[in-house]
Amino acid sequence: MRTAGRVVLGVVLIAAAFAIATAWRHPRVAPVSVAPAPVAPAKVSDAAFETPAQPQQRMVVAFKLPTDITRGHYLGERWVSPPKFAFAQAGREYTAQAKLQQVGDDGTRTDLSGDWSTSDPNMIAISHDAAGQVTLVVREPGEAQLTASAGGQRKVLKVRATRTDDAMEVAFVQ
Repeated sequence: MRTAGRVVLGVVLIAAAFAIATAWRHPRVAPVSVAPAPVAPAKVSDAAFETPAQPQQRMVVAFKLPTDITRGHYLGERWVSPPKFAFAQAGREYTAQAKLQQVGDDGTRTDLSGDWSTSDPNMIAISHDAAGQVTLVVREPGEAQLTASAGGQRKVLKVRATRTDDAMEVAFVQ
């Protein structure tokens, strides 16, 4: 009898603890009724029915990150368009892939096909690849301009290259 009493007492204490925990997690709150504040009728002007302004879009040059940076991290192909894109590559030349993109107000990007030119063809070689992408090969140290145009817009980049003993350092500034 004593054992049965202890079991019953244990079950009652567990049930009470469960009920207290449930009440603690889900407190009962009395509903509050709030009357809405009076609102004055809105005045509608003719300006409300005008055509909304078109979103401003801007053109940027996107560069493909080198695969030796992204390969081990399962990042796949990554394109970036910072104000200054600067890297170094071993060897006497620097090779980069680039493309034009239209960036909308909401940040959506659309790839564009455009025309590319350089102020110094001896320093920078441009070859057109598929889908509007170009391969840029910087062959000599120095400074030049790279111009990309599409859809009536132009983007001019300043290119600055320096050669070290075993590498070429290049900075593209948009």
